[in-house]
Amino acid sequence: VVLKDLFEKTKAIQGKLSDSAEQVFATALNELKKKESELTAKIKNLYTLYAKDTNPLLLETITDLQAELEKTRKSIENEEKMNQTVADIKTRNEVIYNLEGMWDSMTIREKQQALRLL
Repeated sequence: VVLKDLFEKTKAIQGKLSDSAEQVFATALNELKKKESELTAKIKNLYTLYAKDTNPLLLETITDLQAELEKTRKSIENEEKMNQTVADIKTRNEVIYNLEGMWDSMTIREKQQALRLL
């Protein structure tokens, strides 16, 4: 009964974890990395300007951009963790899905080993 539920849940989840979902996560991560590089370039340019003219407004802008850059880096880190979690879930679901097809022909020992891996 438990295995039957596991196999049914796996089928349901597998339908939800499509390749388009992975593309959405990849696109979000790419956008964040693009934003990070843009912010880094802006900060470098502002430092160059600040070296020529020590305007306090430039320094304030640099500080604001550095805070935004830090937030963006944290978002990138979170997004990468999310991507890894989704990939792990997808891999585990594929294993379970494949296991369902072989379950009836497996020996008791093979079944025990398979369950330990899950």
